[in-house]
Amino acid sequence: MIPVKQAVKSAVEFAGSLWEDLAWVTRSRLEEVEKGEVHGRTVWLVTLSIPAPDADFLDPKRLYKVCAVDAETGEPLSMKIREFAGVHD
Repeated sequence: MIPVKQAVKSAVEFAGSLWEDLAWVTRSRLEEVEKGEVHGRTVWLVTLSIPAPDADFLDPKRLYKVCAVDAETGEPLSMKIREFAGVHD
């Protein structure tokens, strides 16, 4: 099983490669990590966030993404929008 730090690094690199945007590397924050299962595979579920495009100092909105990283190989498998129950704009 890969260490959690390697899973986080893989998730950040994966997100950055999808957008080709350095914000994922330079301004991303680690929010959560947990072990889970996706399609029968054990994964690290890594929640990352970056400032939303319309965020400002008085309204620091963030975008949240969950990356599933294979816990055995470190391969990124998917990325989803992370929704929070009861949170509204």
